[in-house]
Amino acid sequence: EGAAYLERARQRWLKLGNDQRLVETIINLGAMYFLQGDYDAAENVARQGLEKARGLSNQRPEVYLLASLGDIKRNTADYNAALELYNSCLDQAWSLDDAYIRIYTADCIANTYQLMGDLQSSESWAKRAMAEAEKRGGALELGLCLITAGLLKRRQGDLKEAAESLEQAISHLRDSAAKRELAKAYFLLAGIYFSLKRKRLALEFLELAAGAVSDLGYDHFLLVEATRNPLLVQYGAANKIAGGYYARVLKMIKGSSGTTEEEEPGTDPAGNVVHAYGFGQPRAEVGGHEITDLEWRSEKGKEMFFFFLCNRRPLRKDEIVAALWPDHPEEKTTSAFHSNMYRLRKALYQDCIAKDSGRYVLDPRGRFTFDVDEFQQALKDADALPKGSSEAIGLMEKALALRTGQFAPDFYSEWAETLRWQLEEQYTSLLTTLAAAYSQKGEYKRSADLCQRILEQDEFNEAAWYRLMSNYVLSGQVEAAKFCYNRYVQVLRKDLDEDEYDAVPDFDDLVREMTSR
Repeated sequence: EGAAYLERARQRWLKLGNDQRLVETIINLGAMYFLQGDYDAAENVARQGLEKARGLSNQRPEVYLLASLGDIKRNTADYNAALELYNSCLDQAWSLDDAYIRIYTADCIANTYQLMGDLQSSESWAKRAMAEAEKRGGALELGLCLITAGLLKRRQGDLKEAAESLEQAISHLRDSAAKRELAKAYFLLAGIYFSLKRKRLALEFLELAAGAVSDLGYDHFLLVEATRNPLLVQYGAANKIAGGYYARVLKMIKGSSGTTEEEEPGTDPAGNVVHAYGFGQPRAEVGGHEITDLEWRSEKGKEMFFFFLCNRRPLRKDEIVAALWPDHPEEKTTSAFHSNMYRLRKALYQDCIAKDSGRYVLDPRGRFTFDVDEFQQALKDADALPKGSSEAIGLMEKALALRTGQFAPDFYSEWAETLRWQLEEQYTSLLTTLAAAYSQKGEYKRSADLCQRILEQDEFNEAAWYRLMSNYVLSGQVEAAKFCYNRYVQVLRKDLDEDEYDAVPDFDDLVREMTSR
């Protein structure tokens, strides 16, 4: 009804030639369509508004419309277009004294990178948004940033910290009476408690989400989240909470995805596309849905899948058993093998592991993307290019973005330990090569950041300490270099005896050596 009134107003302002009022109406009309999930209509009116807004003396409407278009592109999975629009919005927002739009846009960029799987960029932007929110924002801005922090922690596998962030977000959002954002936070927190197997709390927050939606009178924004966690919705429906609300939601998301009530878990209606992530906490997505611990049913079933990903060849049963259960007596390994193979197929889809001539292999017809493969391929491609070239640096940066943590830290088998060690060696080498390349290009700050990451891995890496100090000296930050030198000396004291310690060069001598090169 509200959209109908605004459409009539839009036509009249257009006829009267009052562009200021027309643009104000269009901003509200676009928001109406967006909240209904009519993204085509929202984009059409927003682009009309943008054309008119660029002729106004006030820049604020143009900034808001750019952010609105970014939201539309993000929700329709056109992530690169969304980032371009958000960055344009942010560039212009700095000329306005409007902390909210700067915080909102930076937070949206963080969310977009999170949806793209680039967790490093997402975390960087999330910190930027949070710092601005803590400095200049209110309860709403802090609530938005804490939701994003919770989503990031969830993607990184730290469910307890994710829950803490969302609980804090809910406190701020209650203070700001932001019902839509509050409903979303309730639903997300319910999902985290569901993953933590705290079912009573999951149902409690599902009830709260449904109540907030009932007060609002619209729920498309929640349907977007529901499609990402259908198992949670199914659980809410099975428990018949919120007056059957989640049973209706389940029916809607099944209808929109083309699935039917008869489809069994593991049939993979998305065409056998599996996205797997081994860095950080290992996880897998099928058809946009992340496989939960409840669906894996055992850590060994998940580990078996990643063992297949890391060994793209037909494997004998005894090879798999030796890798996953090296200490089990032979009479128990057959049962462990078959029960975990069953769970793996049930979690992903029935034919995800094929059998050919008595050997097991990943489905030859399926499509599997794996961040570890992409990381190693980027390093290989970069190595084939001239050292220090922009193309090589671009590929190395791609590899760096893919490495979001150690490989599968909770897999304790020897095969995983060996691969983890190899990948850490490659990661340290990548950081060293990139730091050197940026130093040569005169990009000392970026080089220094990379040196800091090397030292987080190995505080006794002498070459990294010297390059870090050199970056500070060459960029004119002598005090920072001095501070760095003192830290370096403290580290040496832990490891050297007095004779060796006396051989450490004086700081002034180091500065002269670095500046004379």
